[in-house]
Amino acid sequence: MAESPKLRTFRECVMWPALAATLPWRQGFRLLNLLARRSALFDETLRPSLRGAASLAVIDDESEWSRRYRLIRLVDHCDLYLARTRSNRWLDRYIDQNGRWPETGPFLAMTFHWGAGLWSLAHLHRTGRPVRLVAVRNSRADFGSDWVAYRYANLRNATVERVSGAPEILTGGASGLIRQALANGEVVVALYDIPPDATGSTVRTRLCSRPVDLPAGMARMAIQSGVPVVPFAMGVDCWSGRRRLEIGEAFIAGSEQMFADRLADMLSRLIASESAAWHFCHLVDRFFGVEPPLADSEARVAVQA
Repeated sequence: MAESPKLRTFRECVMWPALAATLPWRQGFRLLNLLARRSALFDETLRPSLRGAASLAVIDDESEWSRRYRLIRLVDHCDLYLARTRSNRWLDRYIDQNGRWPETGPFLAMTFHWGAGLWSLAHLHRTGRPVRLVAVRNSRADFGSDWVAYRYANLRNATVERVSGAPEILTGGASGLIRQALANGEVVVALYDIPPDATGSTVRTRLCSRPVDLPAGMARMAIQSGVPVVPFAMGVDCWSGRRRLEIGEAFIAGSEQMFADRLADMLSRLIASESAAWHFCHLVDRFFGVEPPLADSEARVAVQA
C-alpha cells in the first residue's frame, strides 16, 4: 500500500527533524546522518534530483550523493525546530562565517534554494536591522489533501519572521513593499533561482555553463533603488553538521545583465561545490528545457569553474 502524502510529509518534515532538535546538536546530527544513510526518505524527488544534478556536475558515487541529498534536507527541516528552541549562542557555536555583511545602510541580500538558509536570516538580523524575506504566499489549495505540508509551510513562514525580526513580504504586489522597506533602511532578502515559467520577465545568463533565463524583476529593483546587492548562501558540512555561511562581495547593479551574471556565477559555484544541496535539482528541465546533459568532459569543466 502506497504511503499517503500526509504521512510522508510528517516523517520527513516533522517527526525525525523535530526529534533531532530535542537532542544536543552533535547527537541530533548523528541521528539525521543515520537516517540519511539507511532510510527511504525523500525518495519521491531523489531520483529526478539525481538525474538533474548529473546534467550539471559530475557525480562519482550515487549512493554518497543520495546520503548528502537526504541529510541536507533533514538538516534544513530540523533548523525550523532548532531556530525556535535555540539562542544566538547556538549560532555562534555551530556556524562558520566567510565574508561580512555591510555595516551600514539598507541592502538587497540575494540567495538561492541551496543548502539550509534559515539560520542565515538570524545571523543577518543580529546585525541590528530588520530583515524582510520576499516569500510566496501560501494557498491551502496548492497543497491538495496534504494538510501537514500546509501547516508546516505556515509554521516555517512564522519562524522566518521570528528569526528575521520583521514580517515577510509576500509575492503579489510586493514591489511597493520592497521599495518602502529599503527606504526605511531595512534589509530585503530574496531567492533568485526561480524557474522562468514561474516568473514574469527574465534575463538570459549562464548557469553551470548552460544558457538559462532568470528573473529580471529583482534586478530592476536593485537598479532603481541603487542599494548594494549582497549574494550569500548557507551550506551544511555533511560530516560535522556545522553550517557554512558564505557572504559574497557587495556590488551595485549597473544593469540587469550584470545582476543576473553575478548571481548565476555564484549559484554555479555552489552547485559545483555541492550539487546535492540545490533543492531545485529535480526542476532542471524547467530551467533549461530538455537540452541533453553535459558530456563528461564538459561537466568536469563546469565543476571546476
